[in-house]
Amino acid sequence: MLKFPNPKSDAMRIEKKSVFAIALILLLSTMIPVNVNAEQNTVNLTWFGFTSFEIATPDYSSVIYANPNIWKFDQATAFGVKLKPQYESPEALANFLKEKNSQNIVLTLTNDHPDETGDLFEIAKAFQDAGLPYKIVINSDLAKQWMIPELEKQGIKTDNVVRLNYGGKVTIGHTNIIATFALHGSSPWPISMVIEINDVGIWHTGGTAIFNDMRLIDKLYDPEIALVSIADGPFSMGPREAGYATRLLRPEIAIPTHYLAPGVEFMNESTLEDVEEFKKYVNEFSFGKVRVVVPTLGEPFTYTSNVKQETKPTIQTNEDNDTVYLATMGASTFIAGIIAGKYLSRRK
Repeated sequence: MLKFPNPKSDAMRIEKKSVFAIALILLLSTMIPVNVNAEQNTVNLTWFGFTSFEIATPDYSSVIYANPNIWKFDQATAFGVKLKPQYESPEALANFLKEKNSQNIVLTLTNDHPDETGDLFEIAKAFQDAGLPYKIVINSDLAKQWMIPELEKQGIKTDNVVRLNYGGKVTIGHTNIIATFALHGSSPWPISMVIEINDVGIWHTGGTAIFNDMRLIDKLYDPEIALVSIADGPFSMGPREAGYATRLLRPEIAIPTHYLAPGVEFMNESTLEDVEEFKKYVNEFSFGKVRVVVPTLGEPFTYTSNVKQETKPTIQTNEDNDTVYLATMGASTFIAGIIAGKYLSRRK
């Protein structure tokens, strides 16, 4: 018996399928992570010259001053920049944080060189006088042998000093600081550090030279941002080595540090010209997968982590090349063997 199409029933089937498809899309959309509050995974990084950074949540509830050298070598004047009112003095900074009701305040050092220690003692004194809840996070031996005696000499309390060793982690509020290895000539042991703040991972290299185990920092801590010293000269790695370091670390963003304004000299330090060299090498070694950001001194660079991103930049390494080569050779040999076998069987 022949059946003729029923336009009405066909339309109903199409409508049901459309409703099902829309319902499925809505269901799947609820399963995809959405960044409903960007401030939960946003940080502001403000550079003050050398390796000095303020790293803060947007509301300043948590703030870190890493190698706090803001005024000592007057980099603002060298770069032709007028600092914002809160950065005019240690007292102004303390008053600003008090107004912001900052609860998790950290001063931290990667080593004891003067361009790293900068204004730490003056800032600590101002924070103490303002009654701010701050901590000083520092390498354990450096704290015992130098920091604590120096604080006592200047009348600054030492019960807020937090000591850590390589691999150690300090948690202050919602901020983690992890001491990682550094190849640098300071005494005693210099460190670099992974800073995890507001769900953003930042690796502060301090003044380290390049070392192969930077790969481990990538694999263990997966930082999105790398603050990379490019201090070309006799005391630290230059733009070429720093560029290759980004290949090992695979951050999303690399920020060059440890360079000066043109015409300024400090221990054969790099200048803005070397920043361009750094950009070139990062692009060459990471195949354009890492973005270089050069912040304006004293102005915040805002970074928001993409919570929907599940993979980091894929940068092919020498090991990857070897694997691909061996796999290709193996497949080629296998195929060639099959062809040769068929050819010989035909001749028989």
